[in-house]
Amino acid sequence: MPQKNNSRSWYLKSLFLQKVKKKGGFVNSHAHFDKSHIISYKNLKYAEETLQQKWKINNKIKKNYTWDDLTYRISLCFEKMISQGVKYCLTFVDIDSFVKLLPLQAVLHVRDKYKSKIKVLVANQTLRGVLKKEEQNYIEEAAEMVDILGGLPEYEHPYEAEHLDYIFKLAKKYNKRIHIHVDQQNSPRQKETELLAKKTIEHGWEGKVTGIHAISLNSQSEKEKKRVIKLIKDAGMSIIVCPTAAINMLQLHNETAPIHNSIAPVPQLVEAGVNVALGTDNICDIYGPFCEGNMYREAQLLMDAVRWWQIDKVVDIVSVNGLKALGIKWLNLNTQQKNTLEKKYSQKV
Repeated sequence: MPQKNNSRSWYLKSLFLQKVKKKGGFVNSHAHFDKSHIISYKNLKYAEETLQQKWKINNKIKKNYTWDDLTYRISLCFEKMISQGVKYCLTFVDIDSFVKLLPLQAVLHVRDKYKSKIKVLVANQTLRGVLKKEEQNYIEEAAEMVDILGGLPEYEHPYEAEHLDYIFKLAKKYNKRIHIHVDQQNSPRQKETELLAKKTIEHGWEGKVTGIHAISLNSQSEKEKKRVIKLIKDAGMSIIVCPTAAINMLQLHNETAPIHNSIAPVPQLVEAGVNVALGTDNICDIYGPFCEGNMYREAQLLMDAVRWWQIDKVVDIVSVNGLKALGIKWLNLNTQQKNTLEKKYSQKV
């Protein structure tokens, strides 16, 4: 019979959480609160569709959005973040000709209610692209009110470069940071992370750009991977990983690539000096039906998926690195301006 060990030194979760607390708490660097808590047994079947099909299905779901529904579901996310000690968070919200600015209005309203408990930044999700004038009207109307400009170049394939050029142009006009969804297919043919790094340097926006996911980067050869990682470092980019979302991406069995789990090459990125942060991504929706927005679970899955149990480095990934990816200090330069804009906009709601 084993002897009793009162030290519980084997209980690494407790140690991990203590270290996170000393770093100031969790930072959830990527989420989609407006899509959250819509999964059910009835619509669970949609979770097995391709990512591209889910974009279309999501538009059907958005037909049922109401003010009360949105503010309730978004509030659930705020409560979940607060309950686990998340101090800062970034949520994307859809802004397009289909749903217009309703999700943005809702999240700004809820954010004001919880402002004494958690700092939540907002970015725009471009699920209907950015190249059509109809979409640009809503994106530009929201540009002053969001904290960060978002993008999804894959939606407008093969015009990913033009998609990014538009977002960089807008970012320079409004002096905004950029967060872009890249390389979600886990395919060696997809090279959006590299394109984003090149565009960052081309537009002179080094240090203000973040790539989200970067899964396909891990399907490249080691030589290619090192080359692109150096480019990411040169661009001063951050990379946000969302482990549950990464692992549950559709696997392309007709592709040939080095054996790897479906997630960004985190150890290599960190070793090269790239700032890596962590997000929960989708919460209880058709993209992540069983993801409950648990930061510790995401950290645990990250370590297991990349076989890398460097606790202190992972603690940084879920805390202080997130602050860098969100540009908290950089954003504070415009705090007064943002408060004025939000107050003005809230009067329209």
